[in-house]
Amino acid sequence: MIKTIVFDVDGVITDSWIRKDKIIQEVLDKHWLLHLSWVRQILERWLNRVLILDEISKIKPFDDNLVLREINTSLLNLESSILLIDDTLTFIRENFEKYQFFTNTSMPKSKLQRIFSEKDIAKYFMELLAYDDGSKKENIEYIIKVYDVKPEEILFIDDKMCHIDAVKNTWVHTLLFAQDGVSLEHKINSKLNT
Repeated sequence: MIKTIVFDVDGVITDSWIRKDKIIQEVLDKHWLLHLSWVRQILERWLNRVLILDEISKIKPFDDNLVLREINTSLLNLESSILLIDDTLTFIRENFEKYQFFTNTSMPKSKLQRIFSEKDIAKYFMELLAYDDGSKKENIEYIIKVYDVKPEEILFIDDKMCHIDAVKNTWVHTLLFAQDGVSLEHKINSKLNT
């Protein structure tokens, strides 16, 4: 039985990932990094911004702290004025007493906390985990250990298959999310009944 649901944020709770990816590409282009060999393939892996820069630095050295600061600054307005996905928000509001909710996002923690505070949804979550806390897999392992939850009692929801793949060996249930007209509640119930 599922007791804990772990949500990716961008693309599952909020709706801005297409604009976010474009902004990251613009900053990389400004620093002459976007057109290096393999950078497009790195971006297609849907890594968080820190891992993207780590991977690019293996191709060509650059001031990754400077580029990360520019990405964070460029994304500040987007990440603080994000639209919430109504269906997900409804599910969270209606089920927060039934499940323990966590986030597991590639967004910086300070921005995640600010958005959730401004949108008044932090109160529905046990803990907000972001890339500052660890990778997707490390954050799932943290929840298992610190909150003493069995892997089979956890459902991780993300909109990117590479993130789903990243947590597979933790043995938690996973759900690949898409905004396709099917309610999140229906998707979760279908997943739990299979």
